[in-house]
Amino acid sequence: SGDHSSGSGDQGSSGGSGSGSGNDNSGSSNCATGSGSGDHSSGSGDQGSSGGSGSGSGNDNSGSSNCATGSGGDQSGNDNSGSGCTTGPQTSGTCGSGITLNGAAPTGNLPTLYGTAQTLEFTYNPGSTVSLAAGSKALASVSGSNSNGMAFLEMTNNASPTASGAQIYFEGAVQSGENIFADATINPLTNTANGAGSDQFSTAAGAALHGFVFTSQAAFLAGSAPIETITYATDASHGMSLGDTIGSLKLVGYVGNTGGHLIS
Repeated sequence: SGDHSSGSGDQGSSGGSGSGSGNDNSGSSNCATGSGSGDHSSGSGDQGSSGGSGSGSGNDNSGSSNCATGSGGDQSGNDNSGSGCTTGPQTSGTCGSGITLNGAAPTGNLPTLYGTAQTLEFTYNPGSTVSLAAGSKALASVSGSNSNGMAFLEMTNNASPTASGAQIYFEGAVQSGENIFADATINPLTNTANGAGSDQFSTAAGAALHGFVFTSQAAFLAGSAPIETITYATDASHGMSLGDTIGSLKLVGYVGNTGGHLIS
């Protein structure tokens, strides 16, 4: 919806005469798609008074609403709602940096569509097989088996779950139906941003995302062997597609350095 503005003229009062003018320059709403509520602003003119005569003018220049897309309240004139944005709840539409939320899922090779992967969104459901989306160029494998509705999951760039110096993408408890993020842009253990070069998944030959499923956090901390090991290639010679399922993880979202698509 567009912006609503109102302006009131100045009221001049004096012993002899008074005059006033009111100027209302309404704002505009520039929304790409989706819906957003516009800004509401009001201005009032000054009231001049004197012993002889007085005048004043009131100018109301209302704000403008620049909504990226999706739904979200616009409190300050700029609404960038949704995942990765600053204000307002959003369940669909387009967020900043060309990231779509819900809606029609893109088909095709995700690195080609959105550039090098920075964040991968998975849905966890226990399983032990590989099922790639139609036309997927992915390379994936799984070993072991998992039937646990609740488990502990670690995702890194190293084939060993106990390797020192490995880059951690996700580490925590999971349950059936939960959406989780393997994020190369941030260290989930320290909640600090990764530096340039480490803020995306490696595309070097042989590079891969490695996932390890444990029965519990206690088993993980005790150094027990994972009950399931997942490997999902990230190197440039392979691809990724939404719907790729590797054991207990199904790829449902992807953010690259030029855009992406997420479901939560």
